[in-house]
Amino acid sequence: MKKIFFSLIIILQFVQLASAETKIMISAKNYKSAKMNIAWFGADGQYIVQGIPINDSSGEITIDAPEGTSLSLVNLDSRNSITMGNAVMPGISFTFFAEKGTIKISFDGDHWPLLTIEGGTLSKDCNNYWNVLAPIEKAKFENRKKSIGLDKNSPNPELDKEREILEKEKEIIQHSFIVKNPGSLLAIDILSERFLKYSLEEVEQLYKNFGNHVKQTVKGKALAAKIIEAKATLPGMPAPKFTKKDKEGKQISLDNYKGKYVLIDFWGTWCKPCRASFPHLIMLYNKYKSLGLEFINIAQEGGKNARDKWLKAIDEDGLVWTQILNDEEMDKCDVVKLYNIQVFPTKVLIDPKGNIVDTWIGESPKFDEKLKEIFGK
Repeated sequence: MKKIFFSLIIILQFVQLASAETKIMISAKNYKSAKMNIAWFGADGQYIVQGIPINDSSGEITIDAPEGTSLSLVNLDSRNSITMGNAVMPGISFTFFAEKGTIKISFDGDHWPLLTIEGGTLSKDCNNYWNVLAPIEKAKFENRKKSIGLDKNSPNPELDKEREILEKEKEIIQHSFIVKNPGSLLAIDILSERFLKYSLEEVEQLYKNFGNHVKQTVKGKALAAKIIEAKATLPGMPAPKFTKKDKEGKQISLDNYKGKYVLIDFWGTWCKPCRASFPHLIMLYNKYKSLGLEFINIAQEGGKNARDKWLKAIDEDGLVWTQILNDEEMDKCDVVKLYNIQVFPTKVLIDPKGNIVDTWIGESPKFDEKLKEIFGK
């Protein structure tokens, strides 16, 4: 798979143990909405959204959240969204952090997400980062708007190429910030976001460069745990054991598959790439089932009527092998977490000894090549 200030003030700033009031003051020029939203995840995992009325081009709100909590400022101007039939795709949100005291954010709606943020150390980092990133995000948004307006059967190579270049430029900006700011909580956030863009060795090295004060934050500890989890599912490691009920209620245990190759495909009914991959997966099932390759699908759903949606998709897509809904009795066994699944679809191949052969994200020719190498066809 893919110097640090040791001052007491900085250390206390990043510990993130206590909640603190953060006052956010907005100055919005040429903003065509009467409100903005601010959103974050609370300590209990609940997603919190609060509105900020914008009157006479200004607004303010005071929130109570631990310092270092990631906050999203949501622009509700209609120019910052994309309409697709009856649905609306939100545009660019500005991400920053809760800090004790006052944070001032000013922007011109005609040039969103270019803005100025003033506050403590965390806000200064965000200001420096977004001043470089904002033009790229704006260009990506405009590219997306143009792409959505095109006929799906008439791809535009120029827009595709532009999108590829912009994404590469964003990656360079993010990598540069991580390397140059090892004492920044924002760098931890960016590395966590880009986790799958690096090899595990690269992530470990970048993490080692961080200052101890950011490693000890909630975000720093979470990233460390993520690295440990990823190591546990590297090729050659024993596949995490699990026991779950299939769609008929039969207990399925990985131990029952010893002596055989097992392909676990992680998916969800909401995941279009997952379902688009099923015709190919069915072809592989028909090709390798008789040669000793067992197939297991594990779905992650969430929301209401998860089981009904899951069963309907299985029937519609013609999936005839073992099907497991991870949502059921997840408190007893969470296979998605056990295998450190970050992206759907993800395929994990396990050998007859119960060890992980490799993991593939999305549709990968290397996956087919590995099956040919093992089974000779």
